[in-house]
Parts: sequence; structure tokens; C-alpha cells
Amino acid sequence: MKKILVFFPLFFEAVALLAQIPSSDQNYTIETTLRVPSKTTESQLTGLPVAQANRSIKYFDGLGRPFQIVEWQASPTLRDLVTPIAYDAFGRQEKKYLPYSGIVALSNGSYKSNALNEQAAFYTDPTNTSGWNAPGVTPIPGTPFSKTVFEASPLSRVQEQGFPGSTWQPIPGSSAGHTLKTDYGTNAGDVKLWTVSTNGATSSGNYLQGKLYRTTYKDENWVSGKTGTIDEYKDFEEHIVLKRIWENETKSLSTYYLYDDLGNLCYVLPPALNENGLNINSFAENDVNFNNYIYAYHYDGRQRMIEKKIPGKGWEEMVYDKLDRLVLSRDAVQATANKWLFTKYDTLGRAIITGIMSSVGTRISWQALFNATSKNCELKDNTNLSTTGTGYTNVALPAHANVQTYYTVNYYDDYAFYGNTFGNPTGTQSSGTAVKSLLTGSKVNILGTTTMLLTTSYYDSFGRVIQSKSTNHLGGTDVTDLVYNFPGQVTSSTRTHTVGSTSTTIYTAYDYDHMGRKIRTNEKIGTLASPQVVLSEVVYNEVGQLTSKKLNNGSNVAVLGYNERGWLNASSAPGFLMALNYTDGTSPQYNGNIAFMQWSTAGSAAKMYVYTYDKLNRLTSGISSDNRNEQGITYDLMGNIQSLTRDALSPQVYNYTGNRLNIVTGGLTRNYTYDLNGNTLTDGTNTFTYNVLNLPATVTGPNASTYTYDAMGKKLTRVKGSVTTHYIDGIQYNGTAIDFIQTEEGIARPVSGVYNYEYTLKDHLGNARYSFNSAGTKIQADDYYPFGKTFNSYSLGARNNYLYNSKELQDGLEQYDYDARFYDPAVGRWNVVDPLAEKGRRYSPYIYGNNNPIRFVDADGMEAKDWFVNNLTGEVVYVKGVHVMTDDQLNKHKIEGSANDFSRLGADNMFGDKVTYGSNENVLNREVFVPKSPVFFMEINGGYKPVEQVKIAEKEVVSGGNIGEEKIKTTSSTLDQIGTTKLSYAKPEMINKKIDVTKANDQGSFGSVRTIDYSINKPIGQKNQVTAEFYGNRAPISSNLGSIARFFDSLMQILKK
Repeated sequence: MKKILVFFPLFFEAVALLAQIPSSDQNYTIETTLRVPSKTTESQLTGLPVAQANRSIKYFDGLGRPFQIVEWQASPTLRDLVTPIAYDAFGRQEKKYLPYSGIVALSNGSYKSNALNEQAAFYTDPTNTSGWNAPGVTPIPGTPFSKTVFEASPLSRVQEQGFPGSTWQPIPGSSAGHTLKTDYGTNAGDVKLWTVSTNGATSSGNYLQGKLYRTTYKDENWVSGKTGTIDEYKDFEEHIVLKRIWENETKSLSTYYLYDDLGNLCYVLPPALNENGLNINSFAENDVNFNNYIYAYHYDGRQRMIEKKIPGKGWEEMVYDKLDRLVLSRDAVQATANKWLFTKYDTLGRAIITGIMSSVGTRISWQALFNATSKNCELKDNTNLSTTGTGYTNVALPAHANVQTYYTVNYYDDYAFYGNTFGNPTGTQSSGTAVKSLLTGSKVNILGTTTMLLTTSYYDSFGRVIQSKSTNHLGGTDVTDLVYNFPGQVTSSTRTHTVGSTSTTIYTAYDYDHMGRKIRTNEKIGTLASPQVVLSEVVYNEVGQLTSKKLNNGSNVAVLGYNERGWLNASSAPGFLMALNYTDGTSPQYNGNIAFMQWSTAGSAAKMYVYTYDKLNRLTSGISSDNRNEQGITYDLMGNIQSLTRDALSPQVYNYTGNRLNIVTGGLTRNYTYDLNGNTLTDGTNTFTYNVLNLPATVTGPNASTYTYDAMGKKLTRVKGSVTTHYIDGIQYNGTAIDFIQTEEGIARPVSGVYNYEYTLKDHLGNARYSFNSAGTKIQADDYYPFGKTFNSYSLGARNNYLYNSKELQDGLEQYDYDARFYDPAVGRWNVVDPLAEKGRRYSPYIYGNNNPIRFVDADGMEAKDWFVNNLTGEVVYVKGVHVMTDDQLNKHKIEGSANDFSRLGADNMFGDKVTYGSNENVLNREVFVPKSPVFFMEINGGYKPVEQVKIAEKEVVSGGNIGEEKIKTTSSTLDQIGTTKLSYAKPEMINKKIDVTKANDQGSFGSVRTIDYSINKPIGQKNQVTAEFYGNRAPISSNLGSIARFFDSLMQILKK
């Protein structure tokens, strides 16, 4: 007889708020977001309208699983937004349904008993005025869901993932559906086995069959065979050993990952070195191939990375203090000049000072000094007794005498820091005097000078920045005042920019709808009497998608359309019309690539580009209706362009050493040279020099220019001939006068003391296509080749150079400034190594947009955006264009916490190309997104569960030996946690996951000792020892293993009977 215990949770609200709204015959929870203050009691909360209280009601079944989410009156027309949830017999979500807008009469937050049928009817005919009346919603008849096909095994692994729309549905018994497919298996003996040494690695054979896990991925374009698939091989410790991409049935691009005995990644061998390339079986660190292609990493005895090598660059070195914090680093160029970048910390481990110092000391000698010192932090020195000028003591290494320049200084906790000329908070600022742990001030150096720019931030009682004061490089100040509504959204921003005796005020106000969606932006520049304009006004459809946008006081209206996947497919406005086609044409694309694009601008004929791609999704041609073509595009194994033909010119042929472009011949002729960091020194007739951030400092030749930056990489000035351009956070000067001010929708130019607004219509990539003034007059238009070179350019008056991807074209040089590096559209490459090259080791660090510039945008010359988690609170955060969370980003977007508390969850596409939450809006299009219920958000978007991440150190001591034929051993084990517990999220298969950890020697004699470290994901609240036992790492305590073996043998004999 078996006894099965099942626990049925019952959910209640903490208070009996809004008892009339939820269905009392269902289990539910209510999450309320107040939009007004001073509501603290039950009676005050009861009956509040949706404009004052947003409510999300989650209904649960008898097993405690959510099975319906109702966002009360969340649609623009105050209808309930309903997301049905259903499970199969095994408790899996076989279908994930899109949210729909409920019936008006039942939009009271109640449980919708007929939700699945209503949802199907809604998407069958959403614009039916006698039914749902939801204009702008794309019909998806019969398939308004994402269907998942699971493996028929206890593992329930996903084999096929469909998406909304009949085109993307799995086909039972067939592989012909345009879905994401995943196959699982093991290696077949065709994966090289590498052995790492101290100075390279060798491969003398392959892994035995079945020794690696294989996962094969096929995207929506896959038809049959290997072509277009990705094989990923992992060892039993989940280390990725090989990623192999199949360009066709016989040509593969393989990337090998080599590890040492402790599991540290030591080398990465990209495709150029493997089959179909040089196919090497050994290498040393002084090889030519090593320098050109291989990523390399060295570690010390504490598993800290101390040296690394990026292909085409010299070695980079790192030094740590006793607390394992990075304190010194330098690249190859800095090493030749005996320079080190340094970082100092305060007593709480916050980075407070960075800079550069001069020293002939080696990495080894400096590491020895940091190992020996007991002074590893600096204290506040508000009166500058240390005479360093930083406002901190001078006790930690490096000493002030070694410092060449201080780059940044950060201040926390109060306003008494040295050099705070802006002083303490006054007036309304005084409400936020509790600033412990908050960044109150910072100083940033203007590179090449001794000048430090000061910023002081003031907070309200909620820890939100309400005013910032800063000095600018022209000797003036910028003061920005922010006003928030109760939920924390900025309702107005007033910036006062002062240089000399002239002040310019920019006032921007934001209006939001009842759910906090921004619907209107108003702005005026100048005095209070200056006219205010409505920059933009937007409209959302019933499921939260942006469907129209009005510019220039509503005079220019753009209408947006989407396909079933939520991909933008149409935008029409006076002046610029665009249509994006994915699955149509002679070369249909089902994975998000654009098959062809149609557009027209006022005053010119309609045009079209037809695109083709290879099986790696790289652009191979863009054929234009007016013969503005880029075609014949081919690539080497690293993704470097080998040939490109533009218009009727001769093909451009590219020649490389490794990933470095040496020469281009044909339609374009240029020679290139590089420095030790892989930066382009000569590019045709132009010669470059670079600053410490690897940003262009000077350009000599026919397009001579000089650039000035601050230590954070912000461009401050450009001098070209007799023209000096100054940049101050969106305000751009020509000489001593303001040339224009950037707005959210274009720019504003001063004319006779009044600012005239210019508006820019953009395509799906952010390319400026058509500009008009407040009178509606066309003033600028531009078209673009696929890789960004302009054609058909028109301008009336002064030209706006923020063009491709909305980046500034460096006139004369004809390259775009992407903040982190320059991009040359003539050759389709960057001019320096990707600062985040290690994010894409399979590819050349110089390629742009994954060689698919029609689909991907490189926002700042680095990589796409990431998701983050606050390891103290579990809060999930997404910020567009951000790769490393900083305190500045947190303050800018009013996100609570310290940057030290955040860690990266994954890349922007970790949940797919569209992420929804409570509506059909793709939150990846937002500037910032913080889900109200992070646990629920992670569950519905990726099946992630909340976990505690801890690092365990386990010591095992085995003593004993053999007595006759029997092994008698005594095992003792201790278990300690390293560091703090971190809140995060993980897939279920990664929680309490059993791993193989090498144990103490099981043979013969006694005295075997081994200490092992491993990281674990465990359910919140579960004890570490319990978790370690799940992992199978805990040895029996003081046990006789021989007796245990005999016991289990006897038990098995009994069970067999």
C-alpha cells in the first residue's frame, strides 16, 4: 500500500481589499500598485479606481498553480487584460496564450470561466466593432498561442517551440513547421579531445563516443539535414566543449573551449583553426596562429584571472588585493609605457577612486606588494589632509606618489566630501537626507588635463534623485530637477544649462495613462513664457502595442503595424512610409530576418530592397529597385567580409592577417595598420592615435580632427580645422554658440532667441529617414545601403549628422561614432576590437551587427542589452543598451540598490525576441523595464524558479586501507559556505542538480585529503548540507564502505525476489 501526501495551498489576501472584484469561489492573490499617496488603511484602499490603484489578480488551481491572470481594467479602454494559463496531464504548459482584452461588462477583475474561448474569439476578429472592438490588434485566427512539444520522457525536455500564428506552429508527425527545434543526444566520436599545458595545448585524439552531451538547435528557417543547425557539446560538468555551426551539409564552423583540471577556461579556438580551416592539433603561446586567433586565460592559485589574450591584441594583466578585488590592470600598449590602471575601494568594498599610474613594476612584483599589505581601503578625508586632492586618505596601494592622473572619484553617504562646491541639500532637497549607501557625488577627469568635472546628486525620502548639479567642460554648470509621481515615474524634468552669463532652460513633461504607460511628451526651451510643444503623443491598442505616434503638436501621425509574432511590419506617416516583409517574396524568412523592405519618402519615388542571407543568417546581398546594390558578399570562417560589390563598381576584395584587415582592393582601395591593442592606426590616408580608453584622440591626414573625452568615455569636443564642436549631454555647440539641442524626436535649433523644432522619422533600425520642421516642411532625407552608407541625401539648410542608427557621422572621415568605437560603412567593419569580444568568441571582433545589419543594431559599439538581478532582493531589471550595471545607471533610471548588488542574468534575448508582461507589448522596446512581480515574470517567460546561489567549500578526509579483500575506510567531511548567499533565478534542471565531483582517492592507503569548491542553486530556505547531499557530494560520515556495499547487495537480492 502506498500513501501519497498532496499539499493543496489556499491563497488569501492580507486584507479584505476589493472583495467585490475577485471571484470568491477561486483561490487568488492580488497585487496592488498604488498611483496616489496617503492610502494606508483598508478603508482607504477599498473602492479606489484603476487610475489610483492598478491591480493584478492571479487565480490558482487546487495544486497552487496559476491558471489565469487578470490585469484589472488595464487596457487603454479600461477593459480587463486576461492571460489564460493551461496545463497538460503532466503539469506542463503545452500552450502559452497571448493576453486578450476582456468583455466590457465583465471587466471587474473577476475570474473568466470561458477565457480560452474568449481569447480565441478575440484574436479571430479583434477589430469587429460589434464584438471586441480592438483596432490595431493583429488577427491570429486559430493560433493565438505558443505551442511547445515536449520530449516523451521523464525529462520533459523541449523538442519543438512554436509561436503565435499558423506559420509558426508545430506540425504533428512532421519536422516541416517553422519552429525552433532541439535535438538531444551524445557525441559520436567526432569531437577533439584537447589537453591543456602551461604554454598551450595538444589534441592526440577524440572524445570516446557517448562522453559528451550534445544539443542540436534548429531555427525557424531550417528545412532538413545539418545545414543551418548548431551543435553544442558539453561535458558531464556542464562545460561547453564545442559549438559547431553548419554552413552547409559538409562545411562546419567549430569553436572549441579548453579547460584546465579545475574547470577554468584556458583557451578558445575559433573556427579558423579547426576543420575547414587550419585544422591544428597543437599550439604554443608564441605561435602566429595563437596571436591571430586564440583567446587565452591564465589564473593564479586562487583561481583569479591574472592574464588574458584577445586575438589580435597583446596580453592584458590583472592584479588583486587580499579580498580578491581587481586593483590593477593594463593592456599591451600601457605595458610598453609602464602604465597601470588602478582602482581603490572604501571600507564597504565600493569602488571610490580610479586612475592611471606609472611604474616599472611587473605584475608579479605588484601582486606581492598587495599580498603583503594590510591596508586595502581608503577612508574619507574631507579636509584633504592627505593632500591627494581626492578627499580620501592615502594609505592603500598604489601610493599618491605613483599616481599620474586620477580618473574618477566617487563619494557616498553624505555631502561633506572634499571639493563639493554645490554643498548640502536645501529646500525640497532636504526631504532626502537619509543618503547612506547612496552615491552623493562623483568627479570625472577630462582626459589629457588635470580638470575634474563634479556631479552632486540629491535624493528624496524614497532614495530617488530629485536634483543633480554638475560642472561642464566649458566652465559652466548643468542643474537638472526631476519630479515624480507616486509610483516613481518622472513627470517633469527641468534642466538649466549655464555657460558664462547665458542660461538655457529645457523643460520636459510626461503624461501617463492609468496603467503608467507614457502617452505624451511636452517640451519647451527658454523662459516660462516660451511656447510649449507636444513633442509626441502615442496610442496603444488593447493589448498594449504602440499603434500610432503623433509628432509636432499632433500634426504628423505615424501608424504602426505588426505581424503575428509582434514584429514591426509597417509604419506610415506623412513624409515616410515603410513596409517590412518577412515570410513573403522569393526568399521568405521565418526567423526574424527581413526578406524585403519597401519605403518611400515625400518627394521621391517608392523604393525596395530585396535581401538574401546564408544559412548562418549573414547578409549576402541587398538588391535595390534603383540599383543601389550591395551584393556578392562573402565571408571567411571568422565572419570577416571577403568580398562586397557596391553598385556597378568592381568588387571590393579584403585581405587579412588573422582578423586584422590589411588591404582592400577593387571598388575601394585602402591599406591598414594596427597598434598592440588591435586599434586601426592607418586607414587609407588617415592616421589615428588613441587614448587610454582606446577611443580616437587624433586623426591626421585630409580629415584631420582632434577629440577630447572624459574618463568615462563621453565625447566632449571635436576640433576639425577651424570648427570646434562641443558636446554637453545632448546640447551641441558650434564654437561658442549652441548649434542645436537634441530632443526625444529630433533636434531644436536656436533662431533669433527662439528654438525651432525639427522632427525626424526613423526606420526600424533607428536610421534617420525624413526630417521636417514645425511648419511641416521637408528639410532632410536620407537613404542607406545595407551596411549604412548613405545615398539619395537631401538637405535644406543646416544638416543633421545623426543618421545611421541615429549615430553621428564624422563628416569628412565618413565614419559613425558609436561611443565605444567608430564604424566605417564603406567596408562594413569597426576600426577597433570589440570591447566585449569575449561575448562572441566564434566571430571576428571587428564585424558589425553579426553581419546582419538589416536586423541587428549595435547600440553603442559593444553588444546588445542584458537582464540583471538584484542578488539581495530578487528584483529583475532590464535597461536598454546597458551591459554592466553601474550606480550611475541605477540613479538615472531610479532603480533602488547598489550596483554591487546586481549580477547579470543573461543577454537581451534570453527569453526570446519578444518579451511580454501583462500585455502584448514587447518590453524589449522599452528604455527600462522592472516587472512588478519578478518571480512570476521569470516563471511565465522562461520557466525560471527563484533560487539561492551559494558557493560551497567541502573538505574530505579519508583514512584506512585494505584488510584482506575488504576495503575499510573512514570518511569525514566538513562543509563551509564561501561568501554571501545571492538571490537569483534558475531553470528547474539547474536546481539541486547532481554533478560529478572528484572525491578523495579511493584506492589503498590512508591520509587522502581533498578540498573541493562548487557553486549550487538551491531552493530558497533549503539548508546547504541538504543541497550538497542532493548534489551527491557528501560522503558518509565515519562509515564502513565495505559494510554499506554488502548491505545494498543484500537489499538488491531481496528486491529481486
